[in-house]
Amino acid sequence: MRRLLLPLLAGALYAIPFLAPALFLPAWVAFVPLLWVIKDADLKDSLFYGWLMGTVCHLIGYPWLVNMFIDFGHLPWIVGLFGYLLFCAYQGLCFGLTGLIARWLQKRTKLPLGLALPLALVTTEHIFPMIFPSYAANSQFGFHHLIQIADLGGVLLVSLLVGLINGTLFESLSAKIAGAARPKKMLVTCVTLLTLALIYGTIRIKAIGALAASAPKLSIGLIQGNIGAADTHIDPVSAHSIYRAMTFALADESKPDLIVWPESAYMEIIDETADLRVVTGGAESHVLMGCLRARPLPSGRMGLINSLVLVSPQGQAVDAYGKIKLLVFGEYLPFGDIFPKLYDLFPYTGHFLRGENLLPLAMGDWRLSVNICYEDIWPGLIRKLMRSATAPQAHVLINATNDSWYGRSFEQWEHLSLAAWRAIEHRRWLARATNTGYSAFVDATGRIVTKSGIFTRETLVHDVPMLEGRTLYGILGDWVGWLTLGLIILARFTAGVR
Repeated sequence: MRRLLLPLLAGALYAIPFLAPALFLPAWVAFVPLLWVIKDADLKDSLFYGWLMGTVCHLIGYPWLVNMFIDFGHLPWIVGLFGYLLFCAYQGLCFGLTGLIARWLQKRTKLPLGLALPLALVTTEHIFPMIFPSYAANSQFGFHHLIQIADLGGVLLVSLLVGLINGTLFESLSAKIAGAARPKKMLVTCVTLLTLALIYGTIRIKAIGALAASAPKLSIGLIQGNIGAADTHIDPVSAHSIYRAMTFALADESKPDLIVWPESAYMEIIDETADLRVVTGGAESHVLMGCLRARPLPSGRMGLINSLVLVSPQGQAVDAYGKIKLLVFGEYLPFGDIFPKLYDLFPYTGHFLRGENLLPLAMGDWRLSVNICYEDIWPGLIRKLMRSATAPQAHVLINATNDSWYGRSFEQWEHLSLAAWRAIEHRRWLARATNTGYSAFVDATGRIVTKSGIFTRETLVHDVPMLEGRTLYGILGDWVGWLTLGLIILARFTAGVR
């Protein structure tokens, strides 16, 4: 019973910071119960106990998925519940793999289990194919000074530190119970790295603040119409009229340089050669509008692209971006192109095409790196959008999202807090427009400067610093994950390595 209860406790401790970021400390001890139960277990049991921890933490953190399957997929509630359980069980495998690799490393190399944990944790986060990616690092969002090291190695570097803290506490506790000497080298190493991270964070926050203060500004307005996706489909004309009116009023009152609409605000197919002032409301500002574009396919039918189109004050379509990371069972079906009949079984699933443009959108002297919906929680995708070899770096990150499918839940907060990490990784401000909340401005240190309410109709305006330069993470990417993976491969092919 104890062996079953400890992974359950570990999963609960891991989930707490995702629900309340100020409570980031439980993540420092979340893996200790798991390590305690696998320290003498065989590899198969280590996999199981890790999976149990991962499944529990996802059950606590993702109950809003049931509502997504019902509203987004138009599935019966029992199917939605099954989909939620299946998702949690699948994502829990990432933790199972962490437990398995940590125990294997301990046995293979005689490395202390507490030191094997951070290597296993970062490696699995790096290689495991997640549906909704989240990392141990994300539990530290409330510890503002600590997470600044993400511009060096992304979320994986922060996860490495979280794993090391857990491992050090586990080894210290084990030594105390066994009456053995404390692991002084681990303690000194852990405290030193934590201190260095905090010093680095303090310096970087001050430096980025100084850069932002002296940088040129772009006035950006965000439109939150409080119109759910279902309402937009039912009555697209009324929904569009609200966005037009809000856009014209905001442009007249605040005169922002750019106004951003949320995802799918305009449900008609855009004619990019037409005068679009009738669509945008005739605002004397650039408008980045969430809409649909069409592309002819070899079969003769028209394929739809979930898009953001940048429209000039003169009504011209300046540039466009199409969503690349499509949502499974929402915007496409796996193997649907090979077996089209699958769409007959899921008639409400979209059949969208993937966008292909990785370049920033040009708006005069400024370049906008845009993305749609949950693309902002994928570090690798945003890095691709920021590191184009054929275009200069973007000055700002912009996201347009539809989070209305999840009802009144903590999904909206989880999504915003996960997206904010992209601002730190690339040292750019993030402007985020959603249809029902939370719309927000996030500064280049990951601090949420201002945000909207939830299920409210409102606008936000801010003068956003146009920053330049590349971070180490922007240049090297997930070097931390490749490093830990390389060490584990080395252990596999080299006997007696410690």
